[in-house]
Amino acid sequence: MATNSDKNRKPEVTAGRDQRARDAALAMQEYRAERVAAEAKTERLRALRLARDARDARAKAADSEAKKRPKKKTGKTA
Repeated sequence: MATNSDKNRKPEVTAGRDQRARDAALAMQEYRAERVAAEAKTERLRALRLARDARDARAKAADSEAKKRPKKKTGKTA
């Protein structure tokens, strides 16, 4: 047998459930946005690291090549 207080409680329960559902949806949206931002940051940092590593490798190869070349003689005698 439903009492008067039970009838008044149902809209409150429904409102509470709706509020929790909205909160959960908002939390999931924020979580996904943070994840997308973190992935974008990771990609950017990876690209910077790879560019730096490639630049360093070219510089090291150039230094190594410069050390292998014989020095040119000027042809001047003392």
